[in-house]
Amino acid sequence: MKLKKFANWWKRATPDAKRALATASKSSYNSLSNAAQGLREIAPERAGRIEAALDGELTRGDLCETCQRCKYYLDY
Repeated sequence: MKLKKFANWWKRATPDAKRALATASKSSYNSLSNAAQGLREIAPERAGRIEAALDGELTRGDLCETCQRCKYYLDY
């Protein structure tokens, strides 16, 4: 899955914002960079942490294919 919204956010973000996101989402900078490039997928748990760290700027459905299909996400 190509994470277009996340890739766009990553391109616009400052290096400090990227590092802050990695820390807040308990992810590594490199894994987030790889996800933005389409080299790896974001799991539902990580998608939730990223959504929380970005205060809803991106939703877990924007970040994770599994979340896009989830009944609970769709009802939200």
